[in-house]
Amino acid sequence: MQVYMRFLVTAIGSMSADFVIRALRGNYPNCVIVGLDTHVRNCIIQANDVDFFYQVTNVSEQEYIPYLLELCQQHEINFVLPLTDPEVDVLAPVKNYFQSAGITICVSDVGIIQLCRNKLLMHDYFSNHLSIQTIPSVFYSEINKLNGSPIIAKPKMGRSSAGILKFKDISQIDIKNIIVDEYVFQPMLVGDVYTVDVVRDRKFNTVSVARKELIRTSNGAGLSVEIEKNDSLLELTKIVADTLNIEGCMNFEFLKSEGTFYLMDINPRFSAGIAFSWLVGYDFVVNQIRVFQDIELLQLPTYNNCFASKYYKEEIFSQ
Repeated sequence: MQVYMRFLVTAIGSMSADFVIRALRGNYPNCVIVGLDTHVRNCIIQANDVDFFYQVTNVSEQEYIPYLLELCQQHEINFVLPLTDPEVDVLAPVKNYFQSAGITICVSDVGIIQLCRNKLLMHDYFSNHLSIQTIPSVFYSEINKLNGSPIIAKPKMGRSSAGILKFKDISQIDIKNIIVDEYVFQPMLVGDVYTVDVVRDRKFNTVSVARKELIRTSNGAGLSVEIEKNDSLLELTKIVADTLNIEGCMNFEFLKSEGTFYLMDINPRFSAGIAFSWLVGYDFVVNQIRVFQDIELLQLPTYNNCFASKYYKEEIFSQ
């Protein structure tokens, strides 16, 4: 009897969800997909693209993990694909617990996730690296090290550019209005943002596709991009992936300022623009599954530099 793959995808209202679901359908015929989101079905168009949809509580709620495990067991799920940072934060620590029940959560190990998600920890980890440059990052108590330059303050566990504050100089920072211990302060460098989709398998093979973000939303999602094969950037990406010993897919963000690529953020999940990489011939979703099946990555085909954009249309999906 043929056994069909069974997937559970979280946050199917998020920006990567449409492509993730399409990629699963295209690569695993007759697969079963269970979709979750915190919003009601009538607000989520992707709910029509999955076999079963469930509205769930916020991932921070105590009942989330037991309910998720119950759904996985009920639907005999093989692989769980979390699509947002808060879900990765919560699911990484229970990865081995789910694995003991035969359910694979497709994320790197918890220690790697915690390092990637904390901007100051990430900065300190690479601060003495010979090849990787990071943007200088300090807590408020050390802010004088930034020499009074224009400053950007980021939540140390932030996501999607939420909560970012900008100041012309140190004197403008009003510590009465922010919880300074939850922020990392950096000089406000000017340059181009590059997002790199990257996947690494258990045999230490790495594949990555980079794009320069030309137009971004306020929460950091690229709308118009230039996909380019930049060998120096892709080599930096491999060094970061190998140094961290990541497993599966992540996306790295670099800022190119005055000719230098600075590692800016590491997001331990699919990027919002994961479909851009598919346009030049590489499916990171199927390769994510291959990693957690312990199957070697597919090779990256040759591609040409190109420009690409997202576009949206309105349609009735529920009455």
